[in-house]
Amino acid sequence: MKSLFRKSFLPSLILLLLATANCEPAMAGGYGDSSSLPLVDRVVDWIGFREMTGDRRDLFVICLACWGFAFGVFTNMTFKDRGLGLIGNGLVGMAGACIGLYFCGPKFGLARHLTEDAHFKATLILCAASSGVTLLIVSLLKGVTFGFVGGALDLLDRPERPKPVEIETQAPRIGSGRRRA
Repeated sequence: MKSLFRKSFLPSLILLLLATANCEPAMAGGYGDSSSLPLVDRVVDWIGFREMTGDRRDLFVICLACWGFAFGVFTNMTFKDRGLGLIGNGLVGMAGACIGLYFCGPKFGLARHLTEDAHFKATLILCAASSGVTLLIVSLLKGVTFGFVGGALDLLDRPERPKPVEIETQAPRIGSGRRRA
């Protein structure tokens, strides 16, 4: 567990802190309606949150990055080899949250009748569910693809895997007595 902490958690935390430090000019000086981070404006506009100002857009992306980081860490511990790794799981989780917000967010107005508190909680549940479903679909596609690739490699006249060596677990004289009988 200690090596997992050193190998995955600390570098990811450092990258997250650097990304947060990059947001400081936008939070202090302000960029008007646009964000200081690349691609943020396009993603926020695509989801449907056009009314957000630059500072709120930066905060939204920082929260989305924190969600992706936490999602990546916990699903990497759960899925292990079946997932896409720490960073891959986090990116798929962020993409899943954006897709869920796009289909059930302000564009389609599916939660207009809720109070503000219930709307916030429903949004969090939506992000978690859509991230999980997206990761399950991507992991399933990864398994199917690797299965087809493995089957194709088996057809290429690869040498067979070596059979395991059978080791006699009994004492030699007991084994010889059993063979004679």
